[in-house]
Amino acid sequence: MRAAAAAKIAEFKAKLAANKAASAALPPSRTTSDSPAQPAQPSPPAPPPPAEEPGNTISRAPVRYDQPLTASIPTDADDDVTMADADTSAQGQPNAPRSNRPGQKGFAERLLKKYGWEKGQGLGAQGEGITTAIFAKADKRKKLPDAQGGGWARATGKILGGKKRKIESTGDDDGTYGAMSEVVKLTGMLEGLDVDQEIMKEGQSLFQEIGEYMGQEFGSVERVFVWRKAVGGGDEVFVKFVSQLSALRAVNATDGMTFAGNAVRAKFWENRKFERGEYA
Repeated sequence: MRAAAAAKIAEFKAKLAANKAASAALPPSRTTSDSPAQPAQPSPPAPPPPAEEPGNTISRAPVRYDQPLTASIPTDADDDVTMADADTSAQGQPNAPRSNRPGQKGFAERLLKKYGWEKGQGLGAQGEGITTAIFAKADKRKKLPDAQGGGWARATGKILGGKKRKIESTGDDDGTYGAMSEVVKLTGMLEGLDVDQEIMKEGQSLFQEIGEYMGQEFGSVERVFVWRKAVGGGDEVFVKFVSQLSALRAVNATDGMTFAGNAVRAKFWENRKFERGEYA
């Protein structure tokens, strides 16, 4: 037993000696300072810029509003020079294009000529309007006395121009239906009818029937009157409208129409005569 234990101990010691001999044969290990330098690691990429929040952005430089006023306010003399230069250039170049923008000299005249107007002719369908343009003329301003606080009086002016061409009367200026009026005279409308019975009819009399029809078709009616035969009339019907425009529509529509089998003739009647009781 002792011999076996001694043999194991000797074997273990031999192994230890062999390990020590192997360690001594290895070259000495290099320190950290002797190791070659490692290549530098690349730096991480920069983070992306933050996303822009929705909203208004400035796309150009700000505008300055502190510029001198004299550079932006034109004077009357500048306007005259500009218009004169424009006219001169237009005369020198007859084929030069003109702008359609209003405000240029002669713009209104060119526009009227486009629709058939001629110089010296009055405006309107019959040429009865003005023949010269209207314009404003400022009065000379006066200084106020010291008792009134001094300074200048309030600016005033007047409208000039607007002359009309004299039109000689031909005797037929009133037109087919006479001079315009709020009153319309209807002749032959009640021919052959029993007017007394129609007026006294219950429910809706003749006056109501005519008034409602005229009001619904042409405009507001103020009064309806029948000039009876008993007082010298011929049963003519007079309708007074609130406006002349309603009377004009009524004349154009009722002249020549048929009412209860009768042909109606319509014309204007002077309002002053109607109010005075003159029907013929």
